[in-house]
Amino acid sequence: MPLSRPAPDEYSAYFGKYVDLVSEDDVLSLLAAQQEQRRALLGSLDEAQATHRYESGKWSLKELLGHLIDCERVFGYRALTACRGDGASVPGFEQDAWVAAARFDERPLGDLLHELELLRGANLALFASFDQREGSRCVESEGQRVSARAAAWILAGHERHHMDVVRTRYL
Repeated sequence: MPLSRPAPDEYSAYFGKYVDLVSEDDVLSLLAAQQEQRRALLGSLDEAQATHRYESGKWSLKELLGHLIDCERVFGYRALTACRGDGASVPGFEQDAWVAAARFDERPLGDLLHELELLRGANLALFASFDQREGSRCVESEGQRVSARAAAWILAGHERHHMDVVRTRYL
């Protein structure tokens, strides 16, 4: 059964911009398709291209991929916590501090792409396991509610946003 689009009260207004970028009805198919699209867009870059920054103070392409890796982990955990009905509040994260601490530019581009593919695959399996009740369960993070299924839509829209930035600013 497809994972239905989350209701607006299942995510914060901030994340609405990502949910709104997903016009497709089948978010799981989109999440899977993004794997090939990402590899086609970034897989042939060399290491120098992957450390390019389009502007001083902006992330390199490797750091952007690292940010996607971090978000894949964070939103996967939020979805897992929500769908299991834990009721716990999960911590947020400061994206710029995490990217700065991770040293993504020191890692091979192929390793970053592979790690993101593995995480996406794991999250796809998790999202596909939800029934409608589990998918609509919410968890709180940084004072904002997010449902298990909203995490899938946020991840899809978030990646779409960043790949648009890659196409327009980096390549």
